[in-house]
Formats: sequence, structure tokens, C-alpha cells
Amino acid sequence: MLIDIEAAMFYDVEWEHAFLELRFGPHYPALRTVPLDPARLSFYRLVQYLSLVAGPLLLIDGDFPNAQVMRDIAEDNVRRALGEVHSG
Repeated sequence: MLIDIEAAMFYDVEWEHAFLELRFGPHYPALRTVPLDPARLSFYRLVQYLSLVAGPLLLIDGDFPNAQVMRDIAEDNVRRALGEVHSG
């Protein structure tokens, strides 16, 4: 057995749940089984939303074939990020 740990990282449970919430949307509540720190969860949500703004914008800067799709993803996540900042 070979295990590659070169890129292994430790994440807070709130980081994992911010991702699960983003990934599973309305189905997420069934996955939330532990108490979470609301401030940390909000911070990690913001980080993920900002990442989902930066990534699509980098693709648009290149020769991505359907730039409008990436613009829509970036704009949606700008709204989410601003909502997270205003609610926190």
C-alpha cells in the first residue's frame, strides 16, 4: 500500500461543513450532525465564495469556450460573498 501525504492538510470541521453546504444545498441539513462555530462557518463560507469568484474569472481571462457561464458563476458567488459579509 502506498499513501501519498504530500498534499495532506488538516481542516476544521467548519471548513468541511461549509463545503458540504455549498455542494449539497437544500439537502445539507441532513449532514449537519455536530455543533459548529457560527463565526468560523461564516468565514469559511466567505472563503469558498471568493474562490468561486476568482476561479471563473481566471478562466475568462484565457480562452475558455463559454465565458458567459463562468461570468454567471462568478456573479452568483459575488452575491453570496456580499450576503455573507452583510450577515456576519
